[in-house]
Amino acid sequence: MLAVNLILGYISTLAPPPLNKYLALIRGVNFCTLRSVWIGHRVLLDNRCPHLIHIGSNVTIANDAKILAHFQPPKSFTTYSYHYRELPVRIGSNVYIGCAAIILPGCSIGNFVIIGAGSVVTKDIPNFSIVTGNPGIRRPLIKTLINEN
Repeated sequence: MLAVNLILGYISTLAPPPLNKYLALIRGVNFCTLRSVWIGHRVLLDNRCPHLIHIGSNVTIANDAKILAHFQPPKSFTTYSYHYRELPVRIGSNVYIGCAAIILPGCSIGNFVIIGAGSVVTKDIPNFSIVTGNPGIRRPLIKTLINEN
């Protein structure tokens, strides 16, 4: 099954939208509402553990983004306590993930979140947040910006 996931994973990164989200569904990615999700070109949804990725409704994932659900260091790193890990990734509803953003294993992204282009998400992001940079830093709350205008 791993070989099939790897092959479908590479095909889905090359497949045009909206075909790529249907390939992701076949591979085991969990969608709350498939119809309201947009996955751009060359998006990588973890090839080894796609079943650990949960995507809510009204989610847009821009081109070249990467969502990882496992960590596999070289065997020589085990002497330094770096071991293989599989951790679930949860993406809430009404989320925008910018171009070339990277979401690392074990991260949970809340509802109404914007992740800027090229950001690296290393920890959980609460609802109503804007995240930019490497590593991802939380910016002022969206609710605060809306109330000021």
